Amino acid sequence: MWQFNFAFTALPPVADFANLVNRMQSTFASIAQCSYQITLQTQPDLNELASYWSWVLQQTTQRSGAFQGAFSQVMPHVQGDHLVLVFANQAWAKYAQQTGMAIINEQYRKLGVKHDLPVDIQVDEQKAAESAAQMAMQRAQQEQTLAEQAKVQIEQAQQQRKQSASSKPAKANSDRAIGRKMASDLAATPMIEIEEEERSAVIEGYIFASEARELKSGRQLIQLKVTDYTSSFIVKKFSRDEDEDAFFEKLKVGTWLKARGPIQQDDYARDLTMTAYDIEIINHPSRQDPYEGEKSGLSYIHIL
Repeated sequence: MWQFNFAFTALPPVADFANLVNRMQSTFASIAQCSYQITLQTQPDLNELASYWSWVLQQTTQRSGAFQGAFSQVMPHVQGDHLVLVFANQAWAKYAQQTGMAIINEQYRKLGVKHDLPVDIQVDEQKAAESAAQMAMQRAQQEQTLAEQAKVQIEQAQQQRKQSASSKPAKANSDRAIGRKMASDLAATPMIEIEEEERSAVIEGYIFASEARELKSGRQLIQLKVTDYTSSFIVKKFSRDEDEDAFFEKLKVGTWLKARGPIQQDDYARDLTMTAYDIEIINHPSRQDPYEGEKSGLSYIHIL
């Protein structure tokens, strides 16, 4: 485990720091797992703390199902000198008070926050639904901001490549793959064995659903549903340039692929998903049923 220590005058905007963490983890994914710790000269105010909420929840995806169930739809709002958290029922509110907030405070400590969050926990089913809508909006805005930042970084990287003749890591063949080249003998993990968040994993499977959409930044986000017949996963990837936009068109239903990237819990899919760094189209023999007659059903662990 590598820990990166950052010293900031104040807590940076969540989109900027999330982008920094994503780049740090992707750069060193093949070398070591990465962690971080921030030291702040000035403590953040309640609005700044609230702006980090949904991102903090994403960093705690390895926690129990109870944690995800309690907090996945909760969005704090500032009221006086407290953050108000509204839960749909008493059970989730009790869990948050006794267990969940300690987990969240631990994550905020890594952001340089010295004290526990001042929260007021309430139970109101209608307000909880409104909170869930606010959470969805904040997540969508952060995703859009990260995509726009990625576009700028890609353009800067392209310019640097033109100006520099320094050696670069081997790239994959753009006709069959995008991202860094994966070794031919790199083994994939059976999907059924992936039960929690991982910094980097390799999976291999058959695309049974594919959807790409264009973002306001002009880049594309593709979402693939992939199975290796032991289980299934959603694989997501943002395009980096026009070549990758074109490559996405090849990721059709029926195609076999190998993908590498971190495994994280998606609050909306409510399941583990992969955000792929590298994708390679592979050849794979057609799957044959072991016998004639009644076919046995497949039971997928990850519900898409």
